Amino acid sequence: SYREHVARAHRTDAAMALYRAAHYLEAGADVHASGTLALPAGLDQAPAIGAAIYRVHVVDRDRANGYYALEARPVEPGPMAGDVCGTFVLNAHGERTNRRAGLRGSSAPACWLGQ
Repeated sequence: SYREHVARAHRTDAAMALYRAAHYLEAGADVHASGTLALPAGLDQAPAIGAAIYRVHVVDRDRANGYYALEARPVEPGPMAGDVCGTFVLNAHGERTNRRAGLRGSSAPACWLGQ
């Protein structure tokens, strides 16, 4: 249906936003420095322009995950709040997961494929 098509497009935007943010961090941000890593405007949301459907943040900075993890969390309230894919997470090793209410670190490959 149309709603499912729109949801798949939003999920793809979330995944692409995480890859853009990871590229930014890999290209020059000092991920080993202490303090908070902030993403510049345009990299801190999906889609990059217009109303945010997802907010993108650097959420975890430890050696185990390559010194950063990024998340794209659905904006509450918004069209993807309560979506089955939940929050998209990407770390510096390229590991992709999704977090949903009650399920931590669950893998949802279909979410990352825009399905």
